[in-house]
Amino acid sequence: MKKERSRKRRQEVFSSGPVLNTKGPGLLGYLLPLRSDLGLHDPNTQRSNMVRLLADNRLILEGMPEEERPGPALDSIPPDERTALLLSLSTTTCRAEYHGHRFWNVTQHLAERRLVVGAPLLYDASVSSAVFEGAAALGAARTVVDEVVHIAARRNGTRKWHASDAIKSQAKIMDVDEVHRLRERIDWFDALNKHRNVLYHRGWRGDAGAYFPPGCLEPEADDPQRNLLLMPDLNSIVDDARAHQWKYTERRHLETVVREALDGMRDFVDAVCLGVWDGTLPKPGKIPPEEQPNILVGSPRPAPFLGADVIYLPVFSSVEKAKEFSGYPSRAGLRLSSLPLLNAFFPEPAFALCIAGFEPHVTMGKTLTVLVDPTSLAPVQARLIAPVVSSLIEKPPFMDPIGLPKQAVGAEHLLCWVQS
Repeated sequence: MKKERSRKRRQEVFSSGPVLNTKGPGLLGYLLPLRSDLGLHDPNTQRSNMVRLLADNRLILEGMPEEERPGPALDSIPPDERTALLLSLSTTTCRAEYHGHRFWNVTQHLAERRLVVGAPLLYDASVSSAVFEGAAALGAARTVVDEVVHIAARRNGTRKWHASDAIKSQAKIMDVDEVHRLRERIDWFDALNKHRNVLYHRGWRGDAGAYFPPGCLEPEADDPQRNLLLMPDLNSIVDDARAHQWKYTERRHLETVVREALDGMRDFVDAVCLGVWDGTLPKPGKIPPEEQPNILVGSPRPAPFLGADVIYLPVFSSVEKAKEFSGYPSRAGLRLSSLPLLNAFFPEPAFALCIAGFEPHVTMGKTLTVLVDPTSLAPVQARLIAPVVSSLIEKPPFMDPIGLPKQAVGAEHLLCWVQS
């Protein structure tokens, strides 16, 4: 009976299907609510978006005002490497925020459970979840430091540096702004590093215990065997000390540790990105986050080849037929891409393809024609010849993407060659 109720609840969430709320050349954006029981949320922030902009990715920066674009501080890093490193750092900051958010949700739930019972708890099976999320948040925050230090090394022409070296080394080569920013926060880094090491490398003290909020005056709250979120003293977790050697006189709580770790991470990222790497905080968008699409469907634009008065767009029902096609002089710089089958966007199920960019050719009198499974430049050999109605593309806004009806195509899948 419980399984049946759970199944019905999930069906209700998705019964209406995704709502199309964004449409652009070769792109459809849908909004599909997340299941509330999963506890998921969007971890992106202005901070992570600032780091993402520093990646200097053309697709991300396109259309952005010049004054909001990053400065030249990271230009010494090769473009491909810069994009990879900065997108990774942005993702890691999101990961820290994500696990921090889940940690606070879990601890809030634990506090509510404690109030319902109304007595000091001996055991609560849910407390371990808070430890797991807290450990993940600390781990991600510590990785942020590693990534910043590595980017600093690459910016200064060195293959790699480690965070521990940045703290301890007196080498002149490490006398750089990013390292200065980290050393200014040595107490924060030391606490983050030790607490991360305990939870990642030394284990924990089991999962038998309960939740006691910070500042709780009940004597059980000071007992590490009862309070599973009680943190060991910093001076007792040095070297390779294990759980039976830890002390708890400081009465530090995992909630305090996570809060300080994430606040410090945000401060460190801002200090480096804004003060050293010429970053700028992007302005909030006009569309509220809860109304922004969370699913994007792309429709590829087939690489064309030209006839006398026709632009041909070849598509194929299999990889084999795509590779057999001899119409392109060379496939260097081309790759295969799948055409999405959309069941609700068009009047009937149809494969979507992008036609943006062909408007000038159409207005000059050329016909746009889709060929399904052509074998050569002779279009009569194609399975289907489908001229695109000129009214779809001769006036902006262009009706993009267009659809090839599945029934007319007679295939379950379609692919096309696109420019890499």
